[in-house]
Amino acid sequence: MICLLVAVVIGSFAWFRSGIDRSVDIVLLNDISQTAKDNWNDLEALNGMFDQDFVIFDSEGVFKYASRNARSISYEEAARRGLIQSPVLRGKTYLGTVYIVDDKENQLNRKIIGAIFIISVMVGLFILFMIIYGMYVNSRIIIPFKKMEDFAESVASGNLETPLTMDQNNIFGIFTESFDIMREEIAASKKRENDLKKFVLFIRYNILYIN
Repeated sequence: MICLLVAVVIGSFAWFRSGIDRSVDIVLLNDISQTAKDNWNDLEALNGMFDQDFVIFDSEGVFKYASRNARSISYEEAARRGLIQSPVLRGKTYLGTVYIVDDKENQLNRKIIGAIFIISVMVGLFILFMIIYGMYVNSRIIIPFKKMEDFAESVASGNLETPLTMDQNNIFGIFTESFDIMREEIAASKKRENDLKKFVLFIRYNILYIN
């Protein structure tokens, strides 16, 4: 179970580190740039036109537009994050820049949440398994062993009348019967010893009486 848990953690980490798509459709990027040029004075016309999130800044680096699902970020942050960009040109005139806001952060968050969920489920199953196993060990080993220990102390103190009653299906089931047979044999031996002592006393008494 521990090996399985370790394997899941390692697998989740590898899955988390891989599979994040960082590719950008260049044709789509050029299409966004061309559409932005055609609607430069009314960029709100771009609402809902593209599935890709993007942000547009003018030639001075001033924020102009962000797609519906993109958060407004500063020009400096876009440059710092190294977002893929495309200039918006009207002829030779530089109007501004389109920055593709890729889904790396959302993918990363989903990977983290997925990894945490998988690990949490496995840890939960591991804890549940340990609880069930602990209950099994307690009922099948610890409690029967404690009964046998108490029984041994009881026999050692001279109590030979109380039998050892236990479930024959537990791990000590075979020894239970043997221990109880031992108790019966000790009790029978002690009874014979007492009977012999009584007989010896009886003989001595009668010899003394005759003399």
